[in-house]
Amino acid sequence: MKMDQQKIQKIVAAELEERYSYGFPEQFQDTIDEYLVEPFEASFLNESTRDFDRFWVVGDLIPESPGEGHLLIYSPEEDLFGLAFKGNLSDDGAGIFLGLFGSLAQALENA
Repeated sequence: MKMDQQKIQKIVAAELEERYSYGFPEQFQDTIDEYLVEPFEASFLNESTRDFDRFWVVGDLIPESPGEGHLLIYSPEEDLFGLAFKGNLSDDGAGIFLGLFGSLAQALENA
């Protein structure tokens, strides 16, 4: 199934329904909305394969910094959330893929 921005937003919204559950990182329960971004696709270097993979970016954990910090990413193929470094993304380059962890909460736990 082809993913678009609206479908990604619905997936994120479903994950946020769990924000006050036991498994969601407490420091993000009330503030996660501040870090969410309008979903967009971007390329990330997978250092283990040396290939560039595309993921949907759904959050920016240091929004005030264009080149530093973690991004929350989503893989529709795997149906998993993960993390990436921003890297050169702001210069029309690529970020650096860190890993897919599972739910949005699990990705945040690894940030």
